[in-house]
Amino acid sequence: MISPNISARLAPAHLCFALLCLLSVAVSWTSSSALVRLSLHDDRYTHLAAVPIVSLVVLCLERVRIFGKSRYCPAVGVPLLLLGLVMYFCAGKGLWLAGSLTLAVVALVILWMGAFILSYGLTSFRKAAFPLFFLFLLVPLPADFLAKIVRGLQAGSAEVAYRMFRLAGVPVLKDGVALSLPGVEINIAPECSGIRSSFALIMAGMLAGHELLRLTSRQILLAMCLVPIVIFKNAVRIFCISMLGIYVDQRFFFGNLHHRGGAVFAALALLILVPVLVLLQRSEVAAANHAGRSAPRTGLIGHGHPPPAERESES
Repeated sequence: MISPNISARLAPAHLCFALLCLLSVAVSWTSSSALVRLSLHDDRYTHLAAVPIVSLVVLCLERVRIFGKSRYCPAVGVPLLLLGLVMYFCAGKGLWLAGSLTLAVVALVILWMGAFILSYGLTSFRKAAFPLFFLFLLVPLPADFLAKIVRGLQAGSAEVAYRMFRLAGVPVLKDGVALSLPGVEINIAPECSGIRSSFALIMAGMLAGHELLRLTSRQILLAMCLVPIVIFKNAVRIFCISMLGIYVDQRFFFGNLHHRGGAVFAALALLILVPVLVLLQRSEVAAANHAGRSAPRTGLIGHGHPPPAERESES
């Protein structure tokens, strides 16, 4: 808990940061409002609303560590604010171009980072690196690039589902993202690619990695595992609904499990994520133990003095 003296010292910095953030939103109101509309009306971008909330919660939970030695830093903060403004107005000149909203939101995040450094300094910025860089998930991917990701998820999910049907002994033919099964033809539509759950799982995985893992290498390994987990989860969903529709009741193809069962299969992805995290944590412990055994001795002995037993035998 931050002491009252430190809280009083931080009050002007908090006020400065809040005012600069509000001013940046006001300056970028056209893009900010467009971003809100996008997150509310396009299912591919529903995750955007959660990004600033997660960042703010992490900042609050880690405030003692982050703000303990904060101080103003206009030497870095002001140039970063100017860079954000230049980027935003460059994006504003081409609002009719595809991807201009992407550049505008990147500029907005840079403005927030500049405001943070100006208000709290570089030391606090380094300690708050995760919640601040997490804000870049707020940047909406251009539609063409997002469509390529969706097609990749469709193809991966179709391939893994095809392998599952083969392993289960179900007759199946595959043509692109279409699967021919007994009595039914399944086409994996973009809506079934799992793009929403992919973003949600990536955010959850990044947050879990930040909280539970300490080594950057392990956090990168966790991030690399997220996409295969999403594809496997999508394939399991396709397999389960198809098997129920073929062998139990065809209404499963159009029922609630198909249209509203995403949470069930998202829970499966999280269950898969748990053992991955446990393995990575154990590898961190093993690496720390190995480093402890191989590291040179510290203190007086590490500075070239012989151990006490050796000194006694020498005398």
